[in-house]
Amino acid sequence: MKQESTVDLLLDVNQRPSAGKGILLSFQHVFAMFGATILVPLILGMPVSVALFASGVGTLIYMISTGFKVPVYLGSSFAFITAMSLAMKKWVVMYLLPKQGLS
Repeated sequence: MKQESTVDLLLDVNQRPSAGKGILLSFQHVFAMFGATILVPLILGMPVSVALFASGVGTLIYMISTGFKVPVYLGSSFAFITAMSLAMKKWVVMYLLPKQGLS
């Protein structure tokens, strides 16, 4: 049995917003993306420039591989902060401290 959707969409998948709405949504997306891309490396103690470079390269690879049909920005994610933090601490203990004679 097929379920009816009660969601009233403003735009369908193949439709585009008007120029004004598109610009407004673009600014909203940039603010959300920029905050995550800058904040995640700062929380982890990593260089922000590395996150920006990796985001740019990843986005270009994705755009080329999809033929520029899917406008997506690949950036930092808060979902992996705990895993990255634990991995970085383990890396310091396993590789950095023994080389400095601090283990």
